[in-house]
Amino acid sequence: MTHTKSGFTLMELMIAIVILGILGAVGIPAYLGYVKQANISTTKQNLKLLSGAITLFKAQTGDYPQSLTDLIKRPSGEVGEDWAGPYLKGNRPPKDGFKKPFVYRPESEGEGRPYTLFSYGASGRRGKRSDRISVWGR
Repeated sequence: MTHTKSGFTLMELMIAIVILGILGAVGIPAYLGYVKQANISTTKQNLKLLSGAITLFKAQTGDYPQSLTDLIKRPSGEVGEDWAGPYLKGNRPPKDGFKKPFVYRPESEGEGRPYTLFSYGASGRRGKRSDRISVWGR
């Protein structure tokens, strides 16, 4: 009676590991690129949603909201008297695609822009202006 050993040789295991390494080296960066693009698209859609809500708030109250929370909860003062919201669903403003809060200021940082609304992008913190994703375009 002869016994044959079953299993993989060291060479076969090494070839399999090399193939998996090559697939990982190519596949992971591509996947991460798709995830980043999806987060940017989500951020742009949420910026459009917020911009529409801010515009409606302004049309109904005559002023821009002091914070994004004013789009959900009635603000105090004269603006609150004309408030016909909520202008957004939920109990807090949406976040960008990177799960970070948007930056909103009722004053403008540029000509022809009535307010400031942007995301810091993937970094999620102050940095280069080129990383920002703005309601007014990059």
